Amino acid sequence: MTHQNDPSISEADALEAAEGELQAVLGRAGRRPEPSETATAFAYAAVKTQWQDMLEQNSIKKRKQLNTWLSIAASAAVVSVIAVTTLFLPLSDQPLPVYVATGNLYVNGEPVIHGQSLVIPEQAVVKAAAVSRITTAKGVDIRLSANTQLTWTSNKAVELQTGKIYIDTDAQTNFYVDTPFGQVRDIGTRFLVAIKPTGMTVAVREGIAEVDSKFGTKRAIAENQTSALIVVDDQRSQVLRESAAHSRWEWIHTAASGYEAQQLPMVLQEIARDLGKLLEYEDRGVEATIAHETIQGQLTNLQPRQALDLVTKSAGLTWQETENTITISFIQ
Repeated sequence: MTHQNDPSISEADALEAAEGELQAVLGRAGRRPEPSETATAFAYAAVKTQWQDMLEQNSIKKRKQLNTWLSIAASAAVVSVIAVTTLFLPLSDQPLPVYVATGNLYVNGEPVIHGQSLVIPEQAVVKAAAVSRITTAKGVDIRLSANTQLTWTSNKAVELQTGKIYIDTDAQTNFYVDTPFGQVRDIGTRFLVAIKPTGMTVAVREGIAEVDSKFGTKRAIAENQTSALIVVDDQRSQVLRESAAHSRWEWIHTAASGYEAQQLPMVLQEIARDLGKLLEYEDRGVEATIAHETIQGQLTNLQPRQALDLVTKSAGLTWQETENTITISFIQ
C-alpha cells in the first residue's frame, strides 16, 4: 500500500482505499450466514463513522496505524453484522410472549390465569373453557369461543380442531389457520373461522382471506359493510355474502378489548366498527358539536354497547341501532 504515508493523498481518496481494504478483509473471512441488507449497512456505517472520527484527529502521516486499527475493526464488524442480523430475524422465528387478557384457558392441560403473560410453546394444545382473548407482542388480537381447542403451531399459525377463532391481524399478513377442511390464510384481515364435524365457515369482516381446500383456492373479500363467507363441506366450497353485523360475530364481544382513544368521535367510530355497522349522525349539528369532545375515564374491557351507553350519556347524546347502522343524536 503506497498511500499510507503519502501526504498528497486526499482524505476522500484515503477513505475510499480504506473501504476497499475493509471489503477485502471481510471477503477473506470466509462464508458466514448471510446478513440482511439492513444489518450490513448498520455495521459498515458504524465502522466508517468511527474511522472518520479518528481520521479528523490524526494527521495523514498516521494512517498506517489507522489502517491497522481498521483491519481489527473489520474483523469486529463481521461479528457485529452477525449479531445485528440476529436482532433483525423475523419475530415469527422466535418464541413470542402473549398476554391472556380475558377468559379461561388451558395450555397443555395447565390453567392460565387471565392477566398473565406467557410464551406458548410450539405444538402446545390450547383449550378455552370460556370465551377468551389473547394478544401478541405484534398486536394480533385472537379470541376463542367456549369449548375451542387448537394447536399453537407457531407465532403466526394455529391448527383449529374444534370451536371458533376470531383474529384481528392489525393489518399484518400471512396468519394461518389450519383445519380438517382446509387452510385459511389472512391478507390483512379481521376474520373468524368456525368448524363443525360437517365442515367449516370462514367469515371476513375486513380485508381478504384465502381458503385452500380440496376444491381449490377461493378468496373472501369484505367490502361495503358486507362480510364475505367461504363455506366448505364434503360436497363443495362456495363464496357467499352477508351483513358485516351478522349475529355470528356477537360472541367475540364477550371478550371485548375496550377502547383507548380519548376523542369521542374516534371512540364512536371504533364501536361501530366492532359491531360491523356504519356510524351515522342524525344531522351535521350533532357531528360538529362533538367533533372536539374528549373522553374522561377508562373504557377498557367494556363491550361495545356498554361503552356506547357510557360515552353517549356523558355527552348528552343517545343512540339507535338498526341492522346495519348506529345513529347518534341529541337527547330530546
